[in-house]
Formats: sequence, structure tokens, C-alpha cells
Amino acid sequence: MLSSQSEAVAYCSSATGKQGISHKSELLKLKGLSLSDGTYTAEIIKPDKGVVETRKVTAKGGAASIKLPPFVDDIAVHIYAGESMTSQDTDHYKAWIAIESEGPGIKVEPYCLNRTSEAVVVRYELKAKKAGASGTARSAQSGSVEIAAGQKKRLSRLSLSVSAADRYEIHLKVYKAGQLVAEDALSYP
Repeated sequence: MLSSQSEAVAYCSSATGKQGISHKSELLKLKGLSLSDGTYTAEIIKPDKGVVETRKVTAKGGAASIKLPPFVDDIAVHIYAGESMTSQDTDHYKAWIAIESEGPGIKVEPYCLNRTSEAVVVRYELKAKKAGASGTARSAQSGSVEIAAGQKKRLSRLSLSVSAADRYEIHLKVYKAGQLVAEDALSYP
């Protein structure tokens, strides 16, 4: 789970190496959130289908609960302030960053959802800045991908090492024809 004062991401997964595991609908209780008290938008995301449900959720005292639908293997919940993830998201495109533990580090996967009725080619920039006991380091990826109409697509995958004192700032920007159409940013941890 990752959280800031205005956003949180939770990822639920079957045990490593297990596939095809069905999970029944249940209440996900999140504690220790950095979210300020208030009402937020929550998106339930199935990795193979994208956003499957959007609803309101209330955070109070660093805690929030949300009923998960049945799912197979994994599901994510993205909780954020406002009606859209960032002021740069448009009605046609949405960007988000998924993070998963991977051994002693993390796996960062940026996504983009094309809500239009036509396939589109987008350019993305993914930047990570690490600050820790050993100093500061930066990592960046960029590229172009085609996203089918009404579909989401993973744009890339980035593996980062993490030690106890490290803190990452991760930024994703998605452009269409040179114009910024969606972005997301996360801090870890």
C-alpha cells in the first residue's frame, strides 16, 4: 500500500507463483493511510480489464474500507481526491502507476487507458528519483505505444532496488501529438 495526503494505492495479490486463484467479494480494510479525513474517489482496477468500478469512499483517522468484487489472482484500488486523477487527465485518457514488491525492490508499471473509440499512439515519460543514505539517483524511460480503442495498456516495466532509507518520487506523463493528456505521480514508501 502507498499513500499520501490526497491519494492511496492498494494492491491485493495471490501468493507469488500461484495463478488462477479465485477470491470472493470481501471488505478491504486499509489502515495507516496518510490520507486526510474526507471523501475520495476509489477506482477498482483488474489488471486484465482496467478500471471496472468507480465509487466514493470515506477516509477517517488514517483508515478506509471498500468492498471488493470477486477477482482472480490480483486487484488494485486507487483512491484519490477529486473527480479525475490529475488536472491533466482528460475525459479521453487516464494514466496511473502500479507498484508491486519484487524481492528486495519494487516493480513499477505505468498504464494508460484510452477511452476513445479509435486506436491511438501515445508517447510516455516515466521518471524515478531516489533519495537515500547513498545519495540521489535518477532513472528514466520513454517510448511510444499504440493503445486500442477502449483499452488500457501497460507502457513499460521498471525494476528498482530499495533499501530501508530509500525514498522514491515516481512521475508518469503521457502525450498525444506532443500535448500532455494524462499524468500520475507517486511517492514510495
